[in-house]
Amino acid sequence: MGCNYSSSEHNASPDETPNRQFEQAFINLERHKLEEELCRTKAELERYRTLYEQTPCIYLTVDLAGVFLSINQFGVAHLNYTVDELIQRPLLCLVHPEDRESLQAEFTAFRQNLTQIRSWKFRLVRKDGSILWVKARAKAVSEPTSDRLIQTSNRNSIILLVCEDIAECVGEALVTAQAEEALMVTRERLQHLLTSSPSVIYSCKPSEAFHITFISENITAQLGYEVKDFIEDSSFWVNHIHPDDAPHIFAGVSRLFEEGQHTHEYRFLHKDGTYRWMHDELKLIKDARGQVIEIIGSWLDITSRKQAEEEKQKFVSLVENSNDFVAISSLEGKIIFVNESGRKLVGLDSLEEAISKDISDYLSEQGWLQFYEIILPTMMAEGWCEKESQLRHFKTGKLIDVQTSCSVVKHPQSGESICLATVQRDITERKAVEATLRKLSSAVEQTADNVIITNKDGIIEYVNSAFEQLTGYTRKEVIGKTPRILKSGNHEPVFYEKLWEIILSGKVFRSVFINSKKNGELFYEEKTITPIRDAQGNITHFVSTGKDITERKQVEEKLIRIGKAVESASDAIGMADLAGFSIYHNQAFLDLFEYTTDELNAVGGPRVLYTDSNVAREVFETIGSGNSWSGEVEMRSRKGNTMLVLLRADAIKDDKNQLVALIGVHTDITKRKLAEQQLKASLKEKEVLLKEVHHRVKNNLQVISSLLNIQSRYIEDKQTISIFKESQNRIQSMALIHEKLYQSKDLIKVDFAQYIRNLAMNLFHCYNVSSDLISLNINVNNVSLK
Repeated sequence: MGCNYSSSEHNASPDETPNRQFEQAFINLERHKLEEELCRTKAELERYRTLYEQTPCIYLTVDLAGVFLSINQFGVAHLNYTVDELIQRPLLCLVHPEDRESLQAEFTAFRQNLTQIRSWKFRLVRKDGSILWVKARAKAVSEPTSDRLIQTSNRNSIILLVCEDIAECVGEALVTAQAEEALMVTRERLQHLLTSSPSVIYSCKPSEAFHITFISENITAQLGYEVKDFIEDSSFWVNHIHPDDAPHIFAGVSRLFEEGQHTHEYRFLHKDGTYRWMHDELKLIKDARGQVIEIIGSWLDITSRKQAEEEKQKFVSLVENSNDFVAISSLEGKIIFVNESGRKLVGLDSLEEAISKDISDYLSEQGWLQFYEIILPTMMAEGWCEKESQLRHFKTGKLIDVQTSCSVVKHPQSGESICLATVQRDITERKAVEATLRKLSSAVEQTADNVIITNKDGIIEYVNSAFEQLTGYTRKEVIGKTPRILKSGNHEPVFYEKLWEIILSGKVFRSVFINSKKNGELFYEEKTITPIRDAQGNITHFVSTGKDITERKQVEEKLIRIGKAVESASDAIGMADLAGFSIYHNQAFLDLFEYTTDELNAVGGPRVLYTDSNVAREVFETIGSGNSWSGEVEMRSRKGNTMLVLLRADAIKDDKNQLVALIGVHTDITKRKLAEQQLKASLKEKEVLLKEVHHRVKNNLQVISSLLNIQSRYIEDKQTISIFKESQNRIQSMALIHEKLYQSKDLIKVDFAQYIRNLAMNLFHCYNVSSDLISLNINVNNVSLK
């Protein structure tokens, strides 16, 4: 751009003095300088006006009463008014009726302190009645007295408003702007405009390094750098572009020279070391011959928009990858979106299929009635609602239990309801688990054993009714406390230390506690404490189950006292509880089997003493049913020595005929059995000897009887023969006795009846008596002679 200002040359007349000629020459020189300066100023002003035209914002000025003084062409285009229609009209005439009161209050407060820069959001009403949301920054500037473009009163200040179109800032804050014609006449006012603008205005050379030749001062607020950093370093802009963005930036610049303008977005290094996203709009400036003389452009920091886009993408990804049913519908119930998990849950194959349906299609008949009568009214009144409901599977018709969370989505500026968002979680498994838990809870609540559930720190979270009945404490009194409230003082600290050591290691602890009721009464409790782990294997809670064994313990103690009375007995006496674990041994038991009570219980109880497990099972089943058992059994000691024991086992009952303990009396008969065996062996030898004696005596008597019989044949004297016969019969009767003893299984017994029969038959034979002539009747009982 050039400027042709001609100067009138003054030709001095000959009669003018030299001083007059010098003065006129000086005046001409000064005028020439002023004209050149004015030319440069106008060129620079025109340049600023050109830059100002590219600013994508509405610039307007009002006086302190809020009356329009000026507006740029960008604002005229966006509001659909002409300049004449706006000038000298109040700004509030264009403001939405709902925003006028608040803006008037803000404007009044601003006028009281014009040194501040204020920011407001309100709606402007275009000429066609449409709404334009703007964010305005207000700054008071001094009015130059020589300003011919703004005719106003004698006030010293006017208010500059820089308005951004923010109608599309929800979801993505796309700020587009076009350069607007500047109506500011002085460099000072233009600089105020540039400083107040959210866009950074710049110009650069159309060379390879794109050396910045001008940049507005608000660059400091945007990126932290001074203007001189860009002006003095010809490669400053190039060197601060993110390395990943540089290739496509320079490729895009080539299109600038082809098309005359270009827009791109890239990351630029902030002075604090972070990268900021910049929206850069460039335009070529050509001279009258069409030659490119410079590039002008505007930067806008869109980091917030980019972050919003990233957040939006994260949200979309989160929704799409959610395992829950996520749907968006219109206020009328028309489905707009259903995520993939939701479609799979109800048996739909595509989004197109999903959005072809209404909310009522997805719900069961009862679910739709609940939605229409309860969920929807609650949601519209309170903004959200959460209920259990049921979805319908489109292919199988199966009803799916879900936890429904519904909310109304509202416009962030207007607050108007836009759509409905629904998240439904499949709780089919949870319902099944809850049903199981209810059963378990009912079982725990009704069990006769008292139950305590604590957290990992031992804080009570639950007790059942049996606990309340046993201890006298109510549930309310113990929740939040520890089981120490039952502590009786009868256990040493080491007992509790061992308890915690075991359960914290994940093992089960079992023992008998002596605890105290609320009224101070002591009771015995057979308790089991079990750690509960979560899915990761971490201990989260402890469950304690306990049985009141006070009466049993009292009986056991009584039995122990009774046991002391038999401590000195020679027989080994032991007592066990109904579970088969030893509770008492006398000294003879310890001497015989070499086990203490604890040692025997540690290896399984008295059953391990039996060499035959079947015999042990028979004994314990017999006495466990309340009967007695006795017999000889083979048992072994701790060292493995076997012995024969005479066992007399029985069950001990209380006054109510209830079993309370088991008792066994063990007599070691090993030596006695050995002696019996030795005696039997000795008797066997003697029996053989006696039988031999009886056999020999019987044979000798037979010989004598035979000799007497032979001799009697030579005697004729009847009296002598009679004597011989008598002697023979007596010898025969004695021989018969020895024969019977020899043949008897028991040498000390004789069957007298059989002996009489044999003796009578011998007498018949001896006297030659015929049984046909004399009949023999024997009436003898079966008796044995010892």
